[in-house]
Amino acid sequence: MIAVYLGCFMEGETAAIIGGVLAQQGIMAMWQAALAATLGAFTADFGIFLFARRSGTNVWVTRQLARPAFARTLAGVNRNPHKLASIYRFIPGMRIIGPVVLAQSRITTLRFGVHAMITALIWAVAYVFFGVAIGEFLARVFGHLSGANLLFAAIVVAALAATATFVIRRRRRAAGSAHVKHD
Repeated sequence: MIAVYLGCFMEGETAAIIGGVLAQQGIMAMWQAALAATLGAFTADFGIFLFARRSGTNVWVTRQLARPAFARTLAGVNRNPHKLASIYRFIPGMRIIGPVVLAQSRITTLRFGVHAMITALIWAVAYVFFGVAIGEFLARVFGHLSGANLLFAAIVVAALAATATFVIRRRRRAAGSAHVKHD
């Protein structure tokens, strides 16, 4: 449970999916995987928000604010910060910049916290269920996973998730730079 929490705090999707695989294998209860993933995601988001709100002149925060995504995002945020607070966790590439942008907006800390908890819960349950489905698939292919097979399956799932994340981010950067060149 602690590993899923820390994984979701530091990285996100991969750890939640692995939590689902572990739940499918009976190593932990599904509610434990979802709770650990929710708390990991929430504490990361809320921590980034608080840090960005209280440390606006910090080098890291200043660098985040200088990103092109920040200017595009902040333009509409103050009109309705609750909209972004409800969806940023589900937008690729917005996991860190979302709380930073919202920290610069008019949303209150309490309201951000409520949005962050609800979205973290929905996000965690979705990815843990996805992990359970992957666990079911792996169990059909490899049989019941234990010991070395479980470790191998976890490495495969982590490698696939990391590869997918890398490809998506690379494509987004390529599309973003192509868009900038055409403007």
